[in-house]
Amino acid sequence: MCRQPSILVSIRLIISLLSLLPVGCRKRESSNLIGNTHLKVELLQSSSIPTLEEIAPYEEALTINEYKIIKVIEGPQPKLGKIRVAHWAVTGTEILPISNRTSKSSTLWISPLASISGINAVYLRNDLLFDPDENLYYDLTPIPKSYSSPKNIRYEYQSNISLRMPIYWKLRNQLKLVVIGNSQTACGVNQKRFQQLYDDEFPAVLSLSPAGSGVPFQCLIANQYLANLPELKWVVWGVSSRIFSQSYAVDRRAKIFQRSPGYQYDRQHWNELTNRPTAHDPINLQQLKASLSKTPFTLGWSKKKNRGLPNLWNKTTHNKICAKISRRNFKWNQDAWLQFYQSVKNLSQKGINVLLFTPPYHPAVTKLPVVDGDGTGNADYQLIVRQLQELSKKTSNIHFIDIHKNGHHQFKHLHFSDIDHLHISGAKILTEELADFIKNAAKSGSQ
Repeated sequence: MCRQPSILVSIRLIISLLSLLPVGCRKRESSNLIGNTHLKVELLQSSSIPTLEEIAPYEEALTINEYKIIKVIEGPQPKLGKIRVAHWAVTGTEILPISNRTSKSSTLWISPLASISGINAVYLRNDLLFDPDENLYYDLTPIPKSYSSPKNIRYEYQSNISLRMPIYWKLRNQLKLVVIGNSQTACGVNQKRFQQLYDDEFPAVLSLSPAGSGVPFQCLIANQYLANLPELKWVVWGVSSRIFSQSYAVDRRAKIFQRSPGYQYDRQHWNELTNRPTAHDPINLQQLKASLSKTPFTLGWSKKKNRGLPNLWNKTTHNKICAKISRRNFKWNQDAWLQFYQSVKNLSQKGINVLLFTPPYHPAVTKLPVVDGDGTGNADYQLIVRQLQELSKKTSNIHFIDIHKNGHHQFKHLHFSDIDHLHISGAKILTEELADFIKNAAKSGSQ
């Protein structure tokens, strides 16, 4: 195979594409291990360590290595002579040391990856040769505490919105539109376009879309940080179909956020932080940037400049990817729906307009029995759309746009950075459609 460059390049493109899917987007293979196992292993091949830019808007990443099993020290015996193991590579936006993952011979405690609650919300890097029958395991080695200690306690929320929270608190009394959702929304919606609906001099728009978040995290943001904003007119909420699946019932990101120093500080000083001054002068963009001179400035758009997808979408690539994501893996989570429903109604009752939309997935899913990489079936997706439509019909200031349309949308292959996330060219199209809707709603009196 190595002597045929064209074939090798094709395979590498496929591997690259698959490596860009979060853990939850991969076919969930049945494990042949039950419980934890202690092994002596020999490294066969390893994946590269992703950069922070590559995993954005995620702030955590796992990387996959393949090992030959030398000896089972304790625990169930794997059926295969080799295994693939996920190791922590990035946590809290810090690159972890790689020495323990590159040793030729070592011992590992492992557990089936699918048995780890909430791990489907973490970016997974897999550069290994494509294996449709691979079973993935998780390295149980604890992360060194020195790599999870926050550097800026006050604004350390241990999520990718940490850089936005200082801006939130600066702009809290003048925010008029906030974008929320998961990484699809963070990459697909450029909040700067919405700023044009207001005074350009005074920032009034922000995106708070934590990568890997589910219903609990998004509803926490909506209920605690948005519902009582004094000037808020619109919440633009990207609703990924996966968040209503039982497989996303455990929102690992929400639990980490709630344990963070930043969130704990907010709860302890909430009245002090949220009391609106009697006289409030809005902050202009220059003042905002000056006040945050020691912090990277971002209003929330995690734009994808590079494509992990091959420029040409040929039949071979299409078939390989579809084989990985074509199995239905969805069970309706009524509790998640009720929590989401109540949060949207809460915003609505506060007089805030809520624009709900379904982020698009790559058109490769159009002819599949699923609509996304997480196994949401076509019938499951239609149920979600009907629920969102019914919700929008009940209240005049709740709106819904089905952007994805089961893959029958206006977005082309080159509009995507990977299966889930829009490239900047696709984000421009999506944002324009959402902004036009709000502009037209304003003309008809929704604001």
